[in-house]
Amino acid sequence: MATRLIHILPADYRLWDASLGPNATLAHAAAVFGILPSDFDRWELADDDGVTVAHMAALHGAMPKGFDKWELANVNGVTVAHVAAESGHLPDDFNQWHLADNDGNTVAHAFVGHIFESKKLLKKIPWAGDRNVWCLVNNYGMSVESLFRKLREATMVSDI
Repeated sequence: MATRLIHILPADYRLWDASLGPNATLAHAAAVFGILPSDFDRWELADDDGVTVAHMAALHGAMPKGFDKWELANVNGVTVAHVAAESGHLPDDFNQWHLADNDGNTVAHAFVGHIFESKKLLKKIPWAGDRNVWCLVNNYGMSVESLFRKLREATMVSDI
């Protein structure tokens, strides 16, 4: 019943920030269920923990086609793109691999972590031929390439 009600609410609905309990707004709930209106534009709306609607939608694979707020970050600098990369929900045409959190970890670092954590075999790394992405380095001196090699050795997965 509640998801049907949310589904019919327009993007300009005034109460998207209405609380549904601790750390939950109407917009966050709609993001979890993937039922935000196609013209929703309040992606920066944050809950009590600073989690934005965009971060929640990215976590649940509910990003609309053409979403362009990948750089929206939480207090730790974790962008919507990081969350989408870590949860396996980046679009095929994503190209903002350089976006970095407060520790300098880029979306490419997050993506590499995801492919080894999920043991998802890929036919091709999206940035395979781009040395600039492989050379991105976080604040601890770890490049994307070094992380890839380290995780490949640790998991002994040679097909990734």
